[in-house]
Amino acid sequence: MYSWLILAGLACYGPTRTEVYVELPKWRRGAKRPSCQDLINLLRKQLVENPHTFATALSPPSYETMILAAAA
Repeated sequence: MYSWLILAGLACYGPTRTEVYVELPKWRRGAKRPSCQDLINLLRKQLVENPHTFATALSPPSYETMILAAAA
């Protein structure tokens, strides 16, 4: 998963830090490339800004709905 996250970050945003990432703390302002934590923070931000509703979210969770969703 770590490798996929790094590769996706490289493919989408390139090898250097851009304005898309959260501002760095003072002690790390010289960083030239995004860290794994930067990519995770960006992913979390994007998930909050663009929530998706899945079919299982329409009904209360139960073992049956989880099994049917996993089998799909």
